[in-house]
Amino acid sequence: MAPAHLDAEVLSALRGRLLGNHLTMGDLRTAAARLAAAPIRRVPLEHPRLLLEAVRWFHNLSAHDACYAALAKEFDATLLTGDKGLADTAIRAQIACIHVDCSNLARAPGPAGAGVADAFRKWL
Repeated sequence: MAPAHLDAEVLSALRGRLLGNHLTMGDLRTAAARLAAAPIRRVPLEHPRLLLEAVRWFHNLSAHDACYAALAKEFDATLLTGDKGLADTAIRAQIACIHVDCSNLARAPGPAGAGVADAFRKWL
């Protein structure tokens, strides 16, 4: 499960890779199709308890990342992230977390983003 804004965040990152000439439009379309098909439950953050929990994290995390932490805490779920700062904050808050190190994947051979998808695939 993930906050419903996951798709917008991923598309924004893919767009940045496209504009930086690290991704072709074909790669972007493939990645977007994989995202749409990923077995991820998108959770809207319309419940006041989730929103208030997210606000608690604003001193350490961006609003987007705070929503991931709030969702993991609320559902007692394991947070899966490639963001070391988010992982460190979650662990300090006693939220179960798996950090996937993606630091070398941007330089990996093959289509941009393929390595990141492969790194996360075993957890989905």
